[in-house]
Amino acid sequence: VYCNKTDERHAKRIVELASITKDDVVCDLGCGDATLLVSVAKETGARCIGVELDDRLVAAARSNVQEHGQEELVQVLHDDCMKADISQVTVVYIFLTMFGNSMLVTKFLKELRPGTRIVTRMEEVPGWPLTKSDLVAGSTFHSMYMYDLDAVKAASATDHEARRLLATEFDDYAAPLRPLPSPGGSERKRRATLPKLACTIS
Repeated sequence: VYCNKTDERHAKRIVELASITKDDVVCDLGCGDATLLVSVAKETGARCIGVELDDRLVAAARSNVQEHGQEELVQVLHDDCMKADISQVTVVYIFLTMFGNSMLVTKFLKELRPGTRIVTRMEEVPGWPLTKSDLVAGSTFHSMYMYDLDAVKAASATDHEARRLLATEFDDYAAPLRPLPSPGGSERKRRATLPKLACTIS
């Protein structure tokens, strides 16, 4: 079974990037053999949860946790990332493609607690405002990105309000073009001479 491992060097940078402490609950969605979680548990004393769908990787992860004596802090769940309960998590780590990251956006916004930090490796979360980033050297350079859920939701609310205002302005501009009812009940179109509107949408 192929597994993208996150070694101790990367684990240390994740701990620093997300400011993980013993009071956090850390979740690795697609945890593989749980190397990251074992390292985080050892370094911080935080409770860690791994979610893995592949049977053989689940067995390898549980064996790895036991081998390092971290059974009290690290739990490995045999589950689907899209279905796992993450409502008590305070830090989420994912090492997926950009498409995989985007698939989890709705779940994150709906289920995660306020103040949760999301760390991604290699790929960003499309459309989300970045809080921090880092470049970790190894056999290759790997980018890491950290997002604060509160900042993401605030930016989303601001964007929603901007879109609402734009729609209202357009609605007001287009009002003279709307059909008016005639005295007989049928509709007649009202003509209006309007200035040309130059609009660039980015």
